[in-house]
Amino acid sequence: MRFDVAYPTQGLKPASYNPRAISEECLAVLQDSIRTLGFVKPVIVTTGNTLIAGHQRTKAASALGIEHVPAVILDGRVEIQDEIRFNQLHNGTDLDAIDQPVCITSHLGLGYSEVEPSAITVGGKARGATARSSIAQLVLKYGPWGCAVVSQDGEVLSSPQYALACKSLSIPCRVYVIENSLKAYAKEAFSRDYGRFSYDHIDRS
Repeated sequence: MRFDVAYPTQGLKPASYNPRAISEECLAVLQDSIRTLGFVKPVIVTTGNTLIAGHQRTKAASALGIEHVPAVILDGRVEIQDEIRFNQLHNGTDLDAIDQPVCITSHLGLGYSEVEPSAITVGGKARGATARSSIAQLVLKYGPWGCAVVSQDGEVLSSPQYALACKSLSIPCRVYVIENSLKAYAKEAFSRDYGRFSYDHIDRS
């Protein structure tokens, strides 16, 4: 697994099983989010150039004239069941609510960086152990594929379950840091349902 902050979108092949359909209105909102916040979560692709997760963000970026996006490239052959699980978990971690605040205690500069697991804190015993277990299984098999979005003051705004999975595995967590002034905008953007999803095989308890 490797991370490329400027991966070319030309030639990417969308996965046939992508479960999300998006309206033109939602696509316009997604474009505004990219303009305002940046490309905050890497897409996930295979070495065969199949786009596993991030279809709509790639589409929105292309509409904005962006030809290179951050990407996680998975090495070797990826089983089709795992491709689908990547797609579901990558999308689902944006929408996951969590009952305990998750924070990063490290000093954070803007943009992409990695934080040590010891810097990830949670206010109590957080629900979502099943989702974290699914995330951790893919991390152990393919490498650290996710990313949490964090404000400069350390609040995890998106993908707290991924951050907690990294903490449980004692591995660094990739984060994208935004300015504190954008927190309210980001929370609203991340809470939106940008399309129709199917997560039938994942227990969300």
